[in-house]
Amino acid sequence: MVMGSVPEQVDVAVIGGGVGGYVAAIRAAQLGKSVAIVEKNKLGGHCLNYACIPSKTLIHISDIFYEIQHSQKFGISVQGAAIDAKKMLQWRMDVSKKLEEGVAFLCKSNQIDVFKGTGTFLDSKNIQLTDGVTLEFKKAIIATGSEPTEMKGFGFGGNVLDYKQALMLDYIPKSMVIIGAGTS
Repeated sequence: MVMGSVPEQVDVAVIGGGVGGYVAAIRAAQLGKSVAIVEKNKLGGHCLNYACIPSKTLIHISDIFYEIQHSQKFGISVQGAAIDAKKMLQWRMDVSKKLEEGVAFLCKSNQIDVFKGTGTFLDSKNIQLTDGVTLEFKKAIIATGSEPTEMKGFGFGGNVLDYKQALMLDYIPKSMVIIGAGTS
């Protein structure tokens, strides 16, 4: 999917539409450069769609629930407060979707072309995109982010989840062990 027309050449090609990529693309556009972003998944990247924002959203919901449970000390009595994990997940996803749409709007407002898919460098001035388009550029920014690493003997699937899978659960597990402590 391309927002805008397909350029034959851009001043700056940005590989990755996450926080690093889209911010760099917007700044380059503000400086008068023609810019294209190549993003294989969702604008906003991992932080906006799968990690930072989703985890902060769920933490916010948990904080509200905690305050409700302890509201008696403020003179507020609440009966029957319960968590609906499916609705929590939907709200979390809605927050990310709204922010992703905001990034798309910023790209469009700054006349940045967005290509859905991946790119392969053909040489120091050309990228072959998934859809077969060759994008010529003067400068490239590689902002591809990161992926979770599987631990030896603990492949993802079943009871072993990466952070994306954990933040997509539509139920609250009775127990969970978390290995690692990323910024999310």
